[in-house]
Amino acid sequence: MGKSGRLVIEALISGETNPEVLAALDCGSRLKAKTIPGVSDTVAHVIIAEVGLDMRRFLTSGHLIS
Repeated sequence: MGKSGRLVIEALISGETNPEVLAALDCGSRLKAKTIPGVSDTVAHVIIAEVGLDMRRFLTSGHLIS
């Protein structure tokens, strides 16, 4: 689990339930995804949910898109 995941879990354990606060803990990953032309908030969330935050598991960009 990455830094963002740990932050979210710690916030949940502390009793945080506000989704906007929890989303702000994603360390900007969603904001980076939104810089892709045509990617909305919803699509950015889906990309992060499907791919994850740790890109080290993909050796190349070709591995990611295959």
